[in-house]
Formats: sequence, structure tokens, C-alpha cells
Amino acid sequence: SKFNIFQFMLIPILLGNEFCQCFLAFINEISFLENLSFRYYLKAAEQGNGVGQFSVSKMYETGRGCEKNALLW
Repeated sequence: SKFNIFQFMLIPILLGNEFCQCFLAFINEISFLENLSFRYYLKAAEQGNGVGQFSVSKMYETGRGCEKNALLW
């Protein structure tokens, strides 16, 4: 069977690995799954991940994947 990167990353994502969560968020973002992308960027941001924090702030600012509100973040 073909190896799938998401199968390899599933356990770290579920256990809260912030880097894997950011990677999954990015993949969802480029796949236009912005609500899911926002959710995983937010999880990473809450753990102090800088990429997650920046991405969440931009998504709040533009309203992509969430309600537009630049003041929340």
C-alpha cells in the first residue's frame, strides 16, 4: 500500500504537536478548506507557535475561515 504522509502525522496531530498542526492547516489552506485550516492554525497558535499566531491574525483580518474581526487576535 502507498505511504500517506497524513497517516504518518495523524497521531502527532491528535496529540497536539503544534508543528504538525500548522502543516495540516497549510495543506487545508491551499486546498481551500479554510474553516479547517483556521481550526488547526488556532490550535497551534494557542500553543505559542509563531506561524500559527501569524496565520490566525491574517485569517481574522481577512475573514478567511472565520468571522472577520481583526480585534479578536
